[in-house]
Amino acid sequence: GFASIFKGRKHPPIDSTKIVEADQPAATTTTTTTTSEDGAKDTPKSSGCPVKAESRASWNILRRGNSGDKTQQQQQQFDVYSRPLPMDPTNNMPIPNAQTTARNNLPNPDQQDVLTTERVKSTIPKGGTNETWVYPSPQMFYNALARKGKLAMPEDDEDGNKDEAVAVAPAGIEEDMESVVAIHNCMNEGTWSRILQWEKVLNPVINSDDNNAEEGLMPKLMKFCGRPTDLSPKAYIKHYLLSHPLPFDRHDWTVTRTNPTDGSETEVRYVIDYYHDEVMASEEAGSGLPNMNDGIGEKGRIKSLLVDVRPAADSIGDVWGRMVSMPLARRGCRSILECVLFKGHGSGRKVDFEPLPLQPSETLKESLDESMRVWENIQRDAANKKG
Repeated sequence: GFASIFKGRKHPPIDSTKIVEADQPAATTTTTTTTSEDGAKDTPKSSGCPVKAESRASWNILRRGNSGDKTQQQQQQFDVYSRPLPMDPTNNMPIPNAQTTARNNLPNPDQQDVLTTERVKSTIPKGGTNETWVYPSPQMFYNALARKGKLAMPEDDEDGNKDEAVAVAPAGIEEDMESVVAIHNCMNEGTWSRILQWEKVLNPVINSDDNNAEEGLMPKLMKFCGRPTDLSPKAYIKHYLLSHPLPFDRHDWTVTRTNPTDGSETEVRYVIDYYHDEVMASEEAGSGLPNMNDGIGEKGRIKSLLVDVRPAADSIGDVWGRMVSMPLARRGCRSILECVLFKGHGSGRKVDFEPLPLQPSETLKESLDESMRVWENIQRDAANKKG
């Protein structure tokens, strides 16, 4: 997953003068965002992916989107592992788990340096609440990686090859946690910004010229599921037919849309593939500590992180949105006829969304071998966990 792209690499130097502590300490965050929130990107073995088996494929056009019951969706909330939070029946609010939160912020026994427990609030609205998701602290992130065995790296044997049987945590890895968390936050914000670009095209409620849709009608992130061992059909085709590098991580994000007429909510699943362009990685001082809104990809500060975001093909409407609605919106066309008559140059306003090309760029091609090694490591780690 996300942590795999940092194994064996040193981060660019960090300008300590640019380290900004969170505005909100962990103690002031709402109880709806703290239960089991330790920053892991993938789903732990004990919980499993919460997506139903028949809906886990990216192309499942025979399954209609879930409209669900409004009351149930408003009451149910999820932790960062997408596990339903226990609810208090007297007030329909999540039951706080202070012990879990405190434990996740304790120093690890093998830890050499002190890590901050400050957490940063994201800009991503959290489904079922009026709050936003809260990012893990560097201490929480470190503990999550340690618990999953992702801090240790294989040492070199006498021939200079990696010995998987001898793995240790590199000295000074605590120093990298500020950078890892900052990049993690920036990557998630960049993902959400692209989801909003899709929603402005596919969701009529927020597709307005003045963008002054009511706050209660804006999409929210209900839950997400890390699936680093699963190749999406699109990633499979890109790699095996077009020699595109493999993604280092995959997520499924479930977003809720609110119907302004009756207040009902519809869940929409997005499939997200993350790629790493090693050539574009910056070595400038301070580049390893971006602000969470600095952006990723070609137009962002972290140009080495690329993301491919699109709605899962769970219904005919989702497929139409991917194949027709978004391509027309990118050309400013209101209909297929207008696009044909004016040769792809419509009279409407064009959306800013730029999809990740199917063909890899010249710099991305150089990451092909490395992406295959990372993919093999991910599969091997998963097999070892299964015993």
